[in-house]
Amino acid sequence: IVAVKEAAQKDEGVFKAPPPPPRVIKMVTIPTQPYQDIVTALKCRKEDKELYTVVQHVKHFNDVVEFGENQEFTDDIEYLLSGLKCSQPLNTRCLSLASKCAMPSFRMHLRAHGMVAMVFKTLDDAQKNQNLALCTAALMYILSRDRLNMDLDRASLDLMIRLLEMDQEPCSRQLNEKEMKKIKEKIRKLCETVHNRHLDLENITTGHLAMETLLSLTSKRAGDWFKEELRLLGGLDHIVDKVKECVEQLGENEEQDKLVASLWGAERCLRVLESVTVHNPENQGYLIAYKDSQLIISSAMALRHCEQLITRYNREDNKVCMANSNSLPHYNASSHTGKAVEDCMRAIFGVLLNLTNDN
Repeated sequence: IVAVKEAAQKDEGVFKAPPPPPRVIKMVTIPTQPYQDIVTALKCRKEDKELYTVVQHVKHFNDVVEFGENQEFTDDIEYLLSGLKCSQPLNTRCLSLASKCAMPSFRMHLRAHGMVAMVFKTLDDAQKNQNLALCTAALMYILSRDRLNMDLDRASLDLMIRLLEMDQEPCSRQLNEKEMKKIKEKIRKLCETVHNRHLDLENITTGHLAMETLLSLTSKRAGDWFKEELRLLGGLDHIVDKVKECVEQLGENEEQDKLVASLWGAERCLRVLESVTVHNPENQGYLIAYKDSQLIISSAMALRHCEQLITRYNREDNKVCMANSNSLPHYNASSHTGKAVEDCMRAIFGVLLNLTNDN
């Protein structure tokens, strides 16, 4: 019995009975004016209940979360812009780009708040150093892989073309080769996380990244102003020269993989040219006159190569079908090339139709 009483006393210390509810007083306010209503309220005196704090204007949970995310982004963008200033050391500027802009959520916030152009404005002097130029070109490429609007302006496009014109081989006097390898490795890992079908991960350079970014742009993604500014800033020149380079590789390479790569390279360039020449007589006339009609000559050469490839693979398919009815492996290989030939020819016809319209 004694043990039971002691246990009961211990339980009383742990499990306390809830305190009685506070006394509530009903208060009725009689109006003093004829147009006022009677007001009834329930009130509780402070001495009848525990201490408390009244919090007014409490925000909803979703509002608090949204405010916290916006504040976090504001702090991050201020940190990024302060780290990208030209007064900062080079390593700090490169680290700021690599740390924050590698996060997809942060890039989404950059677009949502219209800060992409501001970031590139801060990096306007990027072409003065190979390390910073490579990081800037990588940021442009990653933004273009997000499959959203680039939110570029004329200054950003001008910076992209200046990076495109940089020397492919870095100058040993301007940078540390060890640091360059570290930066390239970080960029390579970052590029592996996005769609990089046309990117040569083993040969990452500033010019290569800038060209891939430029080829991913169209007037639909960048805006109608893109058609004119691309001509005025010299972007069309680089694309036409790239077409010529790809067409020349068609005549030099016999390996199927290299042929397909050259066909795809020419097709991507021609798609951009087709986009910027639709209902644009200025670009049409410029491309016709550029380097004595280099684009038209390259297009004609590309068509000849496509004709030869069509004839070659048709004959090879016939030989295989005659020798062995089970020709599925060879058919797959040739159809892969045939699809590239078809896409390239479609792009060539699109450009030539635009250039010859009313010309």
